[in-house]
Amino acid sequence: MSELKQVIVDDESLNAVTADNLFKKVDTLLKENCHPPIEIDLQKVNFVDPYGLVALCLVGRHLKSKCDELSMMLPNNFDCQGYLHATNFIPLIESFMQVKNKLPGAEAAQHLADDVVLELTKIENKDKEPNNDINNILERLSTILQTQLNFGEQEIANFSNLISELCHNIKDHSKDEGFVAVQRYQRKKDGKRYVVIGVGDLGIGIKNSLGIRYDVSGWSHMDAIIQALRKEVSSIPDRGFGLYMVSKITQDYRGALHIRSGDARLYLRYTPRGERTVLFPGTQVSISLSEIGKNNEKRD
Repeated sequence: MSELKQVIVDDESLNAVTADNLFKKVDTLLKENCHPPIEIDLQKVNFVDPYGLVALCLVGRHLKSKCDELSMMLPNNFDCQGYLHATNFIPLIESFMQVKNKLPGAEAAQHLADDVVLELTKIENKDKEPNNDINNILERLSTILQTQLNFGEQEIANFSNLISELCHNIKDHSKDEGFVAVQRYQRKKDGKRYVVIGVGDLGIGIKNSLGIRYDVSGWSHMDAIIQALRKEVSSIPDRGFGLYMVSKITQDYRGALHIRSGDARLYLRYTPRGERTVLFPGTQVSISLSEIGKNNEKRD
């Protein structure tokens, strides 16, 4: 029997920044060109945000395509493990790997209200319309924005369009299935509420998607991300408002945006900041939005 290979997550918090450390470890392991049993070890993890949930599912699916025996060691932190149950992560991940280290009582430890969380949801690449999964996501997100972040009808409509764009990008561009999750948090220092949205897939990525329509032979993956943020740049004619609108709306409401595709990750908050990273399939996006209040209105 082949020796078990472990992918150990050393970060206590798994989010849009630290998930890259996980992607790097997976890349290093797969470059060994062997196919042993693989175990993802989350025992040190204390916190996972929506992007982290999506990243773990994508890593699991990616590894499953390379090896037959795959398992995950759940966090030792009781509250974190309870959160993974409550957000539908564990039932989803169990569909393609063995799950270990389940703590007694953790499954029933957390009950998250509908207006605080949108559980991890699979976005399937189906041709039929309307897409009930996406419609449900939009309805639940609208409730969170209205009741938790004080958004009005226009703001809700704008962000519903934003999430609709991201979900339909998976259906229209990625050639793959994807995942989406949403969570509302509250900062301890000032009590301000904010929402984090994570969306991702293992598809063809932004560069290959734009390559359907443009000559991308001289582009890096970062070039492709930047081009995709421009108005009217899209792999589908007359559909060039996807990532452009995601970026515009997020910045209009003083949000933050991470876009990762290929070997590049771009962070946008007022000014862009790019980073070359390890190659990983598909496109992954994280959006952070703050509560609208007296000192946090939409920018002029």
